[in-house]
Amino acid sequence: MHSWLSMIFSYNKTAFVKKFCTSIYFVSAFLANARAQNDPVSIFKMEALTVKDGLSQGMINCMRQDHLGFMWFGTLDGLNRYDGYRFTTFRHNYSDSTSISGNFITSIFEDSRKRLWVGTALNGLNLFDAESETFIRFQHNNLNILKNSRVLSIQEDRNGAIWVGTVNGLFKIITKEKKGKRNFSKLPSPDRFFENNEVIITKIILDKANPSHELFRTHEKPAAMQYLESIFYIDTQGVVWVSVPGALYKIFPSAYTTDSVVSFNDDKLVFSNDNVLNISQDTSMGLIHLMHLHSITTVDQKNGSVSTAAFPNYNIGITRRQLIINGNEMWAAHNHKLFRHNLGTGKAEIIRPQSSDHAKMMGYCNHVYRDKSGVIWIGTSGFGLLKFNPHALQFNMVNTKSVIWMGATPENNVLANAVDFILLSRNNSSGKYYPDSLFSEKMKKWFPVNPPDIGAQTNDKNYYINASYIIKFNNQSKAYLTISDSAFRFPFFVDRDENIWYGLADSLCKFNTKTNQVIAYKYPVAKITTFPYHFLESLYQDGNGILWLGTVNGLFRFDERNKSWKQYINNPGDKESLSTDVIFSICGDIHHPEYLWIGTNGGGLNLFNKKTESFRNFSERDGLSNNVVYGILNANSGNLWMSTNNGLSRFTPPDTTNLKGIFRNYNEDDGLQSNEFNRYAYAKTNSGLLFFGGVNGYNYFDPEKIQDPDYTPRVIITDFKLSNKPVPFSDTSGKKNLLNKPVFLTDRIVLSYHSNMMTFDFAEMEFTNPAKNKFQYKMEGFDTNWVQPDMIHSATFTNLDPGKYTFIVRSVSATGKAYNNETSVIIIIRPPWYMTWWFRFFAIAVAVTGIYSFYRYRINETIKLMEMRNRIANDLHDEIGSSLSSVHIYSEVALHKTLNRYEEIVNHLNQISSETSNMIEALNDIVWAVNPKNDRFENIINRMRAATVELFEVQNMCVHHSR
Repeated sequence: MHSWLSMIFSYNKTAFVKKFCTSIYFVSAFLANARAQNDPVSIFKMEALTVKDGLSQGMINCMRQDHLGFMWFGTLDGLNRYDGYRFTTFRHNYSDSTSISGNFITSIFEDSRKRLWVGTALNGLNLFDAESETFIRFQHNNLNILKNSRVLSIQEDRNGAIWVGTVNGLFKIITKEKKGKRNFSKLPSPDRFFENNEVIITKIILDKANPSHELFRTHEKPAAMQYLESIFYIDTQGVVWVSVPGALYKIFPSAYTTDSVVSFNDDKLVFSNDNVLNISQDTSMGLIHLMHLHSITTVDQKNGSVSTAAFPNYNIGITRRQLIINGNEMWAAHNHKLFRHNLGTGKAEIIRPQSSDHAKMMGYCNHVYRDKSGVIWIGTSGFGLLKFNPHALQFNMVNTKSVIWMGATPENNVLANAVDFILLSRNNSSGKYYPDSLFSEKMKKWFPVNPPDIGAQTNDKNYYINASYIIKFNNQSKAYLTISDSAFRFPFFVDRDENIWYGLADSLCKFNTKTNQVIAYKYPVAKITTFPYHFLESLYQDGNGILWLGTVNGLFRFDERNKSWKQYINNPGDKESLSTDVIFSICGDIHHPEYLWIGTNGGGLNLFNKKTESFRNFSERDGLSNNVVYGILNANSGNLWMSTNNGLSRFTPPDTTNLKGIFRNYNEDDGLQSNEFNRYAYAKTNSGLLFFGGVNGYNYFDPEKIQDPDYTPRVIITDFKLSNKPVPFSDTSGKKNLLNKPVFLTDRIVLSYHSNMMTFDFAEMEFTNPAKNKFQYKMEGFDTNWVQPDMIHSATFTNLDPGKYTFIVRSVSATGKAYNNETSVIIIIRPPWYMTWWFRFFAIAVAVTGIYSFYRYRINETIKLMEMRNRIANDLHDEIGSSLSSVHIYSEVALHKTLNRYEEIVNHLNQISSETSNMIEALNDIVWAVNPKNDRFENIINRMRAATVELFEVQNMCVHHSR
């Protein structure tokens, strides 16, 4: 309500209205606070998101989660989108017609077509275009009716029509895609939308005979009252419920004909005194809840019955933003408080933040919203957001002083030492545990000087309390008996025979509650100094009556029947020995009596097999939250719960299908008193409730009811960077960028070879504690395996070779199991020009052409050479051969004619004949060699044969050639 009053005051200058509304508001708040002061209170750790975290402004008027998982918040200064790590703000820009029409955001709605509608206080209605991140203002042509409207509510009927509640009445908007070819021009998104769609707006008239019956109609009442007494709501059946001062209407929308408007009349609705101020629906039961100021009228749509439940102490309908969960539970922010109402019993619980700073913010809460994962968001009037995990309600948390010891009683109560020794007893009406004040008074009376530290209750309801001595209090006779013993005793353990065992510095003692006698059994080891620990830290009795002692000197087995002892200690060379000697807790295994679970100081969890006398260690590397295990309690299901220095761990022990076991860790964000717990401060009641105490109080819970959200969150790639610079996407100016829409809507990115240093930011749309969300990712084509789970929500890759890759990211559950929620984007890195296919084709073509050209050149040159050789051979044969032959012939003729006449001339002629004969043979050899026809190897062989035959014939030798 505070936000609406602030909005009214911002635009209504009438001092009377201001004073009147303010008076009503604070008087009602005061009365409600006075009535609700005795309501039970639950205190939880919350997280604040303010302008320091990037929120544009602290006045939260509306919230919504879209189909992708983003959270949207409407403020006085813009629309905010949140991904768990950062806010993106959309504001009005006077020079940009595609920006949102105004900064005062009053309503947000996502329709069935995944379109986001945004209403403003003075500037009408907007439709968000997700791909261009621009806004379509409904101020186009005949839409001026909404131009300056104050939009207070937006909803959708089952026919897809959008219903808009404004100060000018209720309107119905139908958008139809025009038939024919769509316009894909580069016009700004608003122009494209109206080019491609037909828009029909109809104002709804509830009753022509009663003009005052109109949504948010201004009349004689102050504006604040007007908003409170007008509401419309569309249920899952598509029926539109409209409440105006003095009347309630049901509208049955039609897609083709006129909508049917009927008046809803019932004797249980008394409009003159108690108008319907709000409407909610239980979707699981089909019930409509009509919220009045101090009552709820429930309409069962199945049988038409109407019933009314009174809430005289609460202003149920004073807020416009209730939240119905699981049918019977309603969350509402009103009167500066966050209430959780039980619609069945009519009781309420106040939810308060643990931090005093957050408590101040809660004093201005005006809006409550639940996202898909179950996180509760609380909007405030001027201070930002608070959020918390409702699953934290499973761990009932009580803030007290540090709890240093706890012990369960047979009556399902718990004894505890939190500086004062107290008894935590269960309130049957609320089911919660509170300190028993009478018991506390008794403790102060019995122990005025030395306060008690530990105690126990036996099945006969008698108490045994220890301080400097033991006192026995008879619960029936109310008498008490002092058992003198000045030694310090720790711990107290009640065995199956109602004997109380405790430890001294050098011995284990048994106190017989029937005879009041003490028997001491000396430890089998020498006395050692153990400060700040006791020598005996824990005791456990198994099914065979054997006592197991957890000490600072290992594990001891004690059999009282034969007074035998056995010690188990750490052996550094033996992996099957105890991991460390200081033991804080021992717990039996429900399903396997031969097993003991042992919590150690720094050695994690040990599983001891009594048959094989071997140990198996589980530590932080296996998923344990911390290696200091203070307390171990087993749930009836067989799971183990352990308190540590870093929260609680739930452990599902190994079995045939799970050889390693499964750890699930919880911390402050899950509703624990703190992350640090104390040794000795743990207990299990007979009813199965588990108690764990720590430095800021204690938690108690039913382990079988601790359930993790049954929800698979979506993973979104929120940002893409090159060289650590964000990559923008194309805007309406038509500028071409690497992205033409936001990266989370992009399926392919093409990069040049020198832009290969890239960073992806991603987020899981689960907002319990985004800083602790874990992810796995890999780059297919580069990584062979998933990168191990990490809380870092970004991944960087450098020097990737050109090629096609796929970046894939998914989130990991709290138990370490990867969700099936992968999201991916294809990355194509273009190669440099010298590595492209066309360059390679060109290079190959050039090489082939060059080789062929060279080949042709060589062929041509060879042909030319052959032709030259032929010409030389022919010339030699024809010219020189002919001339030499003539000389030879003439010399022979001359020799014949001068034979026996001139001896000297004959000798010269013989010499000329011989020389010319030799020249002819040499010339024949040259002609034969020059002739290309003789290049064949066969001709060379024949030539060689002829030469050898001729050579050897001179020597009268015969030569035979073989092939």
